[in-house]
Amino acid sequence: MAGFGTVLFLVLFTQAAIGCTFSIIGLALPMLARDFGVDTSVIVWVLFAPQLVSGMLSTPLGRLADLYGRKACWFCGCLVHLVSMLGCGFAPSIGWLICARSLTGIGWALEGPSGGAIAMSCYPVDKRGYVISWSTVVNTLAASMGMILGGLLLS
Repeated sequence: MAGFGTVLFLVLFTQAAIGCTFSIIGLALPMLARDFGVDTSVIVWVLFAPQLVSGMLSTPLGRLADLYGRKACWFCGCLVHLVSMLGCGFAPSIGWLICARSLTGIGWALEGPSGGAIAMSCYPVDKRGYVISWSTVVNTLAASMGMILGGLLLS
């Protein structure tokens, strides 16, 4: 069985991946719009689709994780996130890109609640503030790093 530090690291790593994939795309929107030949009203769905899907599914998929196992749901979320990112990279059209980004939202909705619950359950009540603190720091840094990495990749 993995130690508490390993579990926390893995959960925080996936949270960082969520934060980066959330923020990295914002800088690429003008280039994507130009490359796919679409206007702003279409390209914003690349940014908003995963947020919408994740927001709608986080609670029901969190409940699913409670019923059928947090670890299994978290792992499925990681897998869905990975597959969706590959789909984004190979999307031949804007429709495919929006669908792949929507699939990313499903991955986020599986990873987020189950990952947080896994991390919290590994620590005693008096140490859970530690988990929440690290989670907050990682989420904030990942969102910032996503913008920096996006800028480096696009330049």
